[in-house]
Amino acid sequence: MRRLRPDSSARHRNRRHVARGAVAATLASVLAISGASAAFAVQSAVPAAPNPAMAAQCEVDFAISLDLSNSVTDPQLQQAREELAELANALEGYPVRFAVTNFASNAPATNGGANAPLPLTSVADAAGVDAIVSYVNALQRPVPAQGGTNWDRGLAAIAGSTETYDALFFLTDGNPTQYADPVQGPGNSTNQATIDAAVRSANVVKGEGTRIVPIGVNDNIAGGQLATFREHITQISGPVEGDDYHLAGFAALASTLIGIVNTNCASIDLEKTGTLVDGATGAVGDTVDYDFTVTNTGTVALTDVTLADPKPGLSSIEFGIWPGAPGVLEPTQSVTATASYTLTEADVTAGEVSNTATTSGIPPAGTAVTDEAPALVTLPELTPGISLEKTGVLAGDTIAYSFTATNTGNVTLTAVSIADELEGLSQIAYGAWPAASGVLAPGQSVTATASYAITQADRDAGTVDNTATTTGTPPSGPPVSDEDDFDQPLAGAPALSLVKTGVLAGDTIAYSFTATNTGNVTLSAVTIADELDGLSEISYGVWPAASGVLAPGQSVTATASYLVTQADRDAGTVDNTATTTGTPPSGPSVSDEDDFDQPLGAAPAISLVKTGALDGDTLDYGFIVTNTGDVTLSGVTIVDELNGLSEITYGEWPAAAGVLAPGQSVTASASYSVTTPDRDAGLISNTATTTGTPPRGPDVSDDDDFDQPLDSNPGISLVKIGALDGDSIEYSFTATNTGRVTLSSVSIADELEGLSEISYGQWPSVEGVLAPGQSVTATASYAVMQADRDAGSVDNTATTTGTPPSGPPVSDEDDFDQPLSSAPALNLVKTGVLKGDTIAYTFTATNTGNVTLTAVSIADELEGLSEISYGAWPAAEGVLAPGQQVTTTATYAVTQVDRDAGTVHNTAMTMGTPPGGGMVTDQDEFDQPLGGTPSVSLVKTGVLDGNTIAYTFVATNSGTVTLTSVSVEDALDGLSDVSYGAWPAGSGVLAPGQSVTATASYTLTQADLDAGIVSNTADVTGTPPHGPVVSDKDTFDLLLVDGPAISLVKTGVVRGDTITFTFVVTNTGNVSLTSVSIADELRGLSAIRYGAWPSAQGELAPGASVMATATYAVTDADKSAGFVSNEASVTATPPTGPEITDRDDVRVNLKSVGALAHTGVDSDRLRGAALFSLLTILVGAAAMFMVRRKRT
Repeated sequence: MRRLRPDSSARHRNRRHVARGAVAATLASVLAISGASAAFAVQSAVPAAPNPAMAAQCEVDFAISLDLSNSVTDPQLQQAREELAELANALEGYPVRFAVTNFASNAPATNGGANAPLPLTSVADAAGVDAIVSYVNALQRPVPAQGGTNWDRGLAAIAGSTETYDALFFLTDGNPTQYADPVQGPGNSTNQATIDAAVRSANVVKGEGTRIVPIGVNDNIAGGQLATFREHITQISGPVEGDDYHLAGFAALASTLIGIVNTNCASIDLEKTGTLVDGATGAVGDTVDYDFTVTNTGTVALTDVTLADPKPGLSSIEFGIWPGAPGVLEPTQSVTATASYTLTEADVTAGEVSNTATTSGIPPAGTAVTDEAPALVTLPELTPGISLEKTGVLAGDTIAYSFTATNTGNVTLTAVSIADELEGLSQIAYGAWPAASGVLAPGQSVTATASYAITQADRDAGTVDNTATTTGTPPSGPPVSDEDDFDQPLAGAPALSLVKTGVLAGDTIAYSFTATNTGNVTLSAVTIADELDGLSEISYGVWPAASGVLAPGQSVTATASYLVTQADRDAGTVDNTATTTGTPPSGPSVSDEDDFDQPLGAAPAISLVKTGALDGDTLDYGFIVTNTGDVTLSGVTIVDELNGLSEITYGEWPAAAGVLAPGQSVTASASYSVTTPDRDAGLISNTATTTGTPPRGPDVSDDDDFDQPLDSNPGISLVKIGALDGDSIEYSFTATNTGRVTLSSVSIADELEGLSEISYGQWPSVEGVLAPGQSVTATASYAVMQADRDAGSVDNTATTTGTPPSGPPVSDEDDFDQPLSSAPALNLVKTGVLKGDTIAYTFTATNTGNVTLTAVSIADELEGLSEISYGAWPAAEGVLAPGQQVTTTATYAVTQVDRDAGTVHNTAMTMGTPPGGGMVTDQDEFDQPLGGTPSVSLVKTGVLDGNTIAYTFVATNSGTVTLTSVSVEDALDGLSDVSYGAWPAGSGVLAPGQSVTATASYTLTQADLDAGIVSNTADVTGTPPHGPVVSDKDTFDLLLVDGPAISLVKTGVVRGDTITFTFVVTNTGNVSLTSVSIADELRGLSAIRYGAWPSAQGELAPGASVMATATYAVTDADKSAGFVSNEASVTATPPTGPEITDRDDVRVNLKSVGALAHTGVDSDRLRGAALFSLLTILVGAAAMFMVRRKRT
C-alpha cells in the first residue's frame, strides 16, 4: 500500500495530478512557442517556489534522479554506480527508503527496460539494499541522440510519480539544454525556455512538499562554467551551498548523500555542569566538580563515543556505567561522566572558571557526529573576615579566660594572633592550629587560654572587665581584625534553700524542715513559716551559731506536727508549702519554699489479736490474724519470741496457706508451761508479731502483747460475721473464754427480728461450758426483707454471756453490718391497635429491680395523643414494689400526614425514683403500619401540525398516598424537553387524585416519513412515601402520508465518432428510495457506469442525486440520419407501495467536421493567440481546481 503523508490522501493526490497534467500540457505548448537561447547564465522568468524543509525525522523517503546525458562518461557512470551502491550498503538498517530514476533527453533516459524507475525501496534490510545495488548496476546511458540534459523532464518525472517523497537528490553534471516532451531545445546550450521549464517543474515538485537537493557531480567543471552552473542550479533549489545544493563530484557522491541522511538520523547531545564542592568558598585550592551527560539523540546507534575537555589542570574524565558496551549508545541512551578541577590563583582573580567539552560518536554510516557544551562556574566574591569570642570562668580567686578566633571570610588568613592588654594576665597559650601556626583557612578556628588572679581592687570594684583583639592578614588588602570584651562580676550571691519532709504515723503527720544557706554571704533573721491550717507551732533545733543566723553552707532543722482531718481523708492527700526567709548583709531578703504532698490513699494493713488461757500450769495462747487493709496479703506468718513457747499451730486458712484476702482471718495456737519465776512474778507478759506481704511495696506487720496474771480473771469474747447468699444472711458467732477460769451457762443472744433460732456447734466439753481459751461456734440465718433492701443494709448486734465459778457473769458483744446491693430497674411495654382512624395504645410499666420505686409515671410526646389514663395501682398511687406493674391507655387519631408516611412511629417513657435517690427510666417505641396503595397513570396524545408533532402527557396520582419526584420521560430521539404545566402543589408532587399536564414537540425526520408512522412510548414515575417507585407508560402511534417521486435527466455530447451520454437521477419525493437503477435500450450503448452514490449503492434520500455515464460509437447509419435519438428510464423502490419510475429522451445531432485549412498566419499573431489561449486555459484550470477543492 502506498504510504501517504500525514497531511495528504489519495483523493488529494489524484486531484493534484489532474491539475498538474493540465498545467503541464499547457506549459509544453507555451515552451514550444516562446523558446529562446542564452550563451551565459539565464535567469528564469518564472518565480521559484520556496524549497520546503526536509522532515525532521530519520524515517524519510528519498528520490534519486541521476543524469545520464552524453556528458557523463562511462567511467563516471561506473563511479556513480559504485557510489550509489556504497550509499545503499552503508545505510543498511536505517529506517530510510530510496526511489531511483534517471533522465537525459527523456525521463527515464531511453534505453529499454533497464532504466525504468525503481520505486521506493527500504534499506532497513539486506533485501532492499540488494535491490538498489542491482538497479544502479544495471543503469545504461541512452543512445547519443537521446543524450541531452533535460532538467524539466527529470523533475517532471518526479512530479508525475504516484509516490510521495520527502526529498529529491537531483544528480546532474551540467546545465539544462533541453525541455518539454516531445523534447525541444538546442541540445548543447541553455536558453530561456530550458530554465523556465526546469523552474516550473521544480515548483510542482516543491508544491508537493518535496525538498529538491541538487548534487553537482561534474569533476571537471570550474571557473565561469562553474559560476554559470551555480546560477542555474540555485534557481531550482536555493542559494546556500551545502544546504540547498552540493558540489560533490562523482567520487564524493556517497559521502555527501550519507552526510545529508545523517543530518536527520545521527545526532549526539552533551550537557555539562560545574559546581563548587560543598563547603568550598571559591578560594585557591578549592575543587570544582564537573558532571557530563552524553545522549544519543538520533535514530541510529553510535559507536566510539568519546568525551574530551581541553581544560588545563582538569582531572581525567571518568565515565559512569555504560548502558551496554563501553563507547556504544543506542538511540535515547545516555552515559554520565565526571571530572574535577582545582582552583588556581588566576581563577580566583578572574572570579570564574570557563571551558568547553566536546563529545563525538560514529554512526553506522558516514563520519562522526559531535556536540559541545560550555560550562561557566562563577566564584564567590573574595571577602576576608575574622571573629573573636572571649569567655571566662571564675574559680576561687582565679579567672580562666578562653579565646576563640575564627576565619569568617572566604580567603585564607596568615599571621593570625590574639592580644589582651589586661595587666597581670598570664601569657596567652594557643591550642593546636588546624594547619600551619598562625594560618586559618575559611571556617577554621584556633583556641587560646590565659589566667588572671583577682586582686583586692577587683573585689572592691565588683567586676573584672577587659577586651581582647584578634588580627589576621588576607592574601591581598589590609589585615582584618575583631575584638570581644568580657565582664566577670565578683559580687556576692546570697541564697537560701528549704527542704520539707513528712512522715505519716496514724492520723498524725510529723513534718521536718531543713533550711540551708546555699549562698556566699551570712544570713540573719532566718525563719521558717508554714501556712497549713492546724499545723502545730514550728520548733527549731540547735542553731549552728546565734539564733536566726546561718553562715554559708550551714543548716538548721525544725519540726512540726499535723493531725489529719476528715476533709484530708476525703481529699486523699495533705499538700502544702513551707517558706524560709533570710536577710543578707546588703540587698533585699532571700527566700525559698518547698512543698510536700502526703498521700492518704489506701494502704495494706494487718492486725493481730493474741489471747491466752491459763489451765493449771499451762498457758494456752490463741492468735487471730486479720487482713485489715484493702489488698490480699501472702506469706502471712505469726512469730512469738516467748522463751519456752511451743510451736505455733495454724488453724484452717480461708484459702491457700499463708494467704488472707481483705477482711479474712486465720487463727493459730501455742502453749506455754508456767515456771516458778513466772509464779514469783505474778504475771506472764509477752508479745507476738504477724507479718504479711502485699502485692507491691514493703511487708506490713502488727504485734499484740498478752499479759497473763496468775490470779483469777474471768473473761469472754464474741466475734460475729455474716455472709449474704441471695436473699438470706448466714450469721456465724464465735464465743471464746478469754479468762483463766472456766465459764458455764455460756450463751449467745441476737435480738434481730426475724432471725432464726441460734444453733450451736459442738461444745468443747459439756454444753454451755467453756474452759479458758475454748470457743464455741453458733449459726443463725435471716431472710432479707423488702424493707432491708430499701434501707440498703442489715445492721445488728449479738451478745454472749458466761458465768465464772465466782463473781458476776461476764459478757461481750459484737455488731455486724451487712450491706445489701440496690439494683433499681423499670421496664415499659407499649402496644397499639388500629381501629379505623384511631390507634388505641396500651402502656405497661413493671418494676424489674429489687427495691421499691416511687413517683412512677408514664409519658408519651406524640402530638395529638389523648391524656394517658392509669389503671389500678397495686398499692399507693405512683408506687411499685419489685415485680409489680401498672397499665395505662391513650388514644390517637391518624392524620393524612401519617397516611403519607405509611406508619405512626413514636416512643413512650416511664420513670421512677428508688429509695437512694436518683431516677430510673425505660422507654419503648411502637410502629403502627398504615395501609396505602401507591399508583400513577399516564395518558399520551399527539397532534401533527406540518412537520411537527405536538405531544401532550397527563400524569395522575391514581393511588391513596402522595407521590413525589413525579416525572414524565419520553425516549423519542429528537423530542424536545418535556415542559410541565402548573403543579397542584409543589413541583413533582401529586396528592391522591391530582394530575399534572406536560407537553413536548417533535420534528419529523426522513426516517419517520420512510416508515410512514411515528410510534413511541412515554413513561411516568413517582416515588411514594415508602416502598418502590411506581410507574406507568402509554404508547401513541401517529400515521404519516408519504409521497415517493423520482426524476431522470439525460444529456449527450459527441466527440469524434463517440457520444458520451450523462444521466442524472434525483429523488424528488419525501421518502428514501432503494434499488435505484437506470436502463437505456440503445443498441450498441456501453454499460452504464455510475458515479459516487451519496450513501449506499442504489439508495437515494429525498433531494439526493446520482450521476451515470455511458458511451456510444456512431454508426454510418447514424451519420446518414444526422442524429442519434433514444430514451432512458429510471426505476426505484419506496419504503412502502409500488415501484416508481421516470423517463427522459435525448436527440444528439451529428455534424460533419472537415480538415483545417493551412494558411500563412504570421508568427507574432500565432504567438499572441497561443498566449491568449494559454491564459484562458490556466485561469479556467485554476478555477476548476479551486472549485473542486471547495467541493471536496
